[in-house]
Amino acid sequence: MNDKKITLISWILFGLLMVVGYKFLLLPYGSFLAIVIFLIFQKSVSLYQEKYQEKQRTIKLQEIAITMGLDFYKKGDEQIVPIVQDMQVFQGIKPVMKNLLNDFRVSFCTLARIFLPLIGLNILFELNMSGKVFSGIETRKIRNIFKGKKQEVLVMICDFYTKETKFPITKKTEFTSADADPTVSVNVSVTKSSQTVIVFVSENLHLPEFSLTKTNKIGKSLGHSQSQPQFSKLYNLQAREQIYYQQIFSERIRAFYEAEQNLCTEAKGDRLICYRANTIIQPQEMQSFLETGFRALELFKEKTQEIASAYTTPSASRDDSNDFSSARRINYTKLQDLLQAGKWKEADQETTAIMLYILSIEEDGSAIEGAFDTESMTKFPCTDLHTIDQLWMKYSQGRFGFSVQKEIWQNLGGQPDKYHWKETIAVNRITWQFMGRVGWSKFSLLRKYDKLIFTLDAPPGHLPVLWGEWTIGGYAAPLDRWKLFSRMETCAKQFSS
Repeated sequence: MNDKKITLISWILFGLLMVVGYKFLLLPYGSFLAIVIFLIFQKSVSLYQEKYQEKQRTIKLQEIAITMGLDFYKKGDEQIVPIVQDMQVFQGIKPVMKNLLNDFRVSFCTLARIFLPLIGLNILFELNMSGKVFSGIETRKIRNIFKGKKQEVLVMICDFYTKETKFPITKKTEFTSADADPTVSVNVSVTKSSQTVIVFVSENLHLPEFSLTKTNKIGKSLGHSQSQPQFSKLYNLQAREQIYYQQIFSERIRAFYEAEQNLCTEAKGDRLICYRANTIIQPQEMQSFLETGFRALELFKEKTQEIASAYTTPSASRDDSNDFSSARRINYTKLQDLLQAGKWKEADQETTAIMLYILSIEEDGSAIEGAFDTESMTKFPCTDLHTIDQLWMKYSQGRFGFSVQKEIWQNLGGQPDKYHWKETIAVNRITWQFMGRVGWSKFSLLRKYDKLIFTLDAPPGHLPVLWGEWTIGGYAAPLDRWKLFSRMETCAKQFSS
């Protein structure tokens, strides 16, 4: 049965319902019963059409999956949810029973929307204000799952549906005598989104956490370089570390995404997700869409391998009097050259990139999520932290380096090995004093990163800033620098023992 036949039958039944509904109008509450029957009929036809189309799509996709050499699951959240539940696009995935309960809540609230003006229950307004009944109801479902290995990469493809229904209830300030209950007004708002999503999992990926989405027409794209207007016009990039934009999104990758125009992407560690915003891929286009996803995967894989090679390629130290050792086999030659040449700004950015790379890999080389958060900093290799600090200390004649910063912070009353969340106010007070002392703020106002002093004339401890993580909107704002100092304190105890 095709869509045209379903529509024709719907109109025929609708006509019959109107004839029967006329009889209802002659009965007590006839108009009310007619409305209820009509709404039930309308909802039933809508659900039937939706289920019929879903069934036809599932049949076609099952055939496509066989030709693509992938396993197919009509449902089965357990196949994909454990892998993607912490990814932004899949946030809030509901279990099957939760979705059913939410569907029931939507039906209940829809009927209440009819009853409310008729029976005048003001208590429902009060319940809405407390968020117990008429708060936003979300349904998130995964359907039609492809799963298998292609080119030594775990591939999963699925249809992801989201629906949010809201029933805002407000009190009227103006009303007419025709209103059964002049104090209450009920509306309904439904927001739907559906897209076909590809998930890649590869041990060869070492990707930072980022989300690349289609830019809203009325919004302003954030996180992009002003030198890339076309890319910024099409996409909005959100990344925990700003420096990753320059590292990962090379000219070749940007050109690929500009040509695609609507290929949203999310990454974290060994996982890469691709989808076209609000687009369900047709069965006959599934193979082509997978090939597009693989092109994106290969571009990111090549770039991450290039970055890894730049940081880990074995190279003899140019200064044999120093042992620049590393627990992650990091090559510090480039950082050493920049510091020796007095290129302090480039050296600061290189230091940030190296530290983020170290935080993104385990000791065995496996990929993890890398970020300057408290948990990650407590695991930063002491050997590498010492090496980076010594490089800065040596080539700045003791003016710059983490050790210099730590000493200034402690002289202001900071105790890096004792603070926790309960001392947030004390930490922030000392940190603001610290930022003023090292020249990152002036008159309690943060300096822009480009306005910092990248010469030896800068105040002691002015560098490194660690550009990208501890900057907000281009301003230097290392409010969590004490986490790094705390790790240094731990490492000092390990070295002395």
